[in-house]
Amino acid sequence: MAKHASKRAGQHYASGRISTITPLATGDDVVLPSLGESLLAADLGLLYFAGSLHRGWLTPLMLALTQLGNPGPLILLLSLVALVFLLWGRAREAGVLLLVSLAAFFLMVTLKGWVQRERPDVAWRLIELPGDSSFPSGHALCGLSCYGLLGVMLARGCPGWLRRGLVVMGWTVGLGIGASRVYLGVHYPLDVLGGWLAGAALVLIGQVLSEPSARGKSGPLPD
Repeated sequence: MAKHASKRAGQHYASGRISTITPLATGDDVVLPSLGESLLAADLGLLYFAGSLHRGWLTPLMLALTQLGNPGPLILLLSLVALVFLLWGRAREAGVLLLVSLAAFFLMVTLKGWVQRERPDVAWRLIELPGDSSFPSGHALCGLSCYGLLGVMLARGCPGWLRRGLVVMGWTVGLGIGASRVYLGVHYPLDVLGGWLAGAALVLIGQVLSEPSARGKSGPLPD
């Protein structure tokens, strides 16, 4: 006699709608959800977990972090830092910082237009839902690439403890900006993860491109 397999239901997000994943049971065989469905179910579950973390003391911090990743403050900060680098005679780093920032912006626009994932529509979100597509998170991508690279550049030439502190601070702010988007209910965790990965790659590229040459480090060669 065929045994009856129990139904296990989960929730996942697909094409902007919530649907139910129910394994199909035929006799002794159970068809489990695909890997993609499982990832989407975990994505939605982590989003609601982030919503359960809302606290009176934490929300202002998350709002402040997300403001740091908004286009206006980010453009103003990058412009000022690039100007300071030019005044310090660090034109190479100023150019790379602006180049990486532009690359992050165009990569974000391209991926959003290609993926076209709808944003989460949760009742507990804390800010207005942006109108563009959800993947990847532009705040996570641009925030990590800009603040992470900025921390690396400012750390050059500093003492050991200060150098490490600036690098950690830059990456912490960049990662925090991305995390704030899930907390505020306007992005799925996978959107932010994708932005972080792309942003981290741009930081590494920018670090290599802005590294002073061996001649620049040691000064002019003797005659």
